[in-house]
Amino acid sequence: MIYNNEEPFAAFCNRIAAKINVKIPDGNYTLPVEYRNSADKLLAVLKNKKPTFPEYPIGFIQREFENMDYVFERLESKLEDGEIPDSVLTFFAYGLYSTFDKDGKPIPGKTVGYNDLMDVLQNIIKVVSVYFMLQI
Repeated sequence: MIYNNEEPFAAFCNRIAAKINVKIPDGNYTLPVEYRNSADKLLAVLKNKKPTFPEYPIGFIQREFENMDYVFERLESKLEDGEIPDSVLTFFAYGLYSTFDKDGKPIPGKTVGYNDLMDVLQNIIKVVSVYFMLQI
């Protein structure tokens, strides 16, 4: 069993995320229009839960990984090359870990890209991105 309803989300992500250090080359990684609405909704939920990542589970995400065979089959059917699009990883990294002002504008010098994150935070982004791809 991969899902433990008491395992904190950060610990879960560190346990199941691929141990491959992914570096995203510089470029323009605009999220496809068809992903935007769903991605914005998930990001809003995750921003509210972010302070609890080290202490509490996020059951609706963690349950999706209960059957890894299903996860791999779904991803294979949805992705052309078997890889999560870089735009998804960069969208969630930027949205979760950059700092924004009260109007939602990024604060200069406080923006964060996927490559800037420590491995622990990259693992969270990897799991969130897989979850997102399973949902669309």
